[in-house]
Amino acid sequence: MKVTEIRQHADYNPNTIENDISLLILANPVSPSSNVDFIPLETEDLADGDPVKVFGWGLTDGNAQSTPNDLQKGQLKVVSREKCQAKWGDVNAIAPGMICAIAESTQACNVSGGGGGEGRGCFEGGVSS
Repeated sequence: MKVTEIRQHADYNPNTIENDISLLILANPVSPSSNVDFIPLETEDLADGDPVKVFGWGLTDGNAQSTPNDLQKGQLKVVSREKCQAKWGDVNAIAPGMICAIAESTQACNVSGGGGGEGRGCFEGGVSS
């Protein structure tokens, strides 16, 4: 699949990572297959402890010098805004509209790089590094 254009969110803020999402415009339409599928947008908020999957091309190791060519995925659990702020608040403020998920063996910031998140079979939002 060839990407012809990347459209960054107009209100993206690299200092706060708010609105860290882009659209990839493909050269050709895609159809569902054994390698491609579509998921609906989520219509309900996730709760503390809900399982989510994250996808992306970000670092697979905190010491890595380059990102992988293949899409990575990880399984996480949603954590409350309060728990998230306690863990990550000194790095970045957790703004309204952000979803925080965590796991012992997988960090969304290490498998991100423009990926997305899925919970209950629906798209939840982007993953920011």
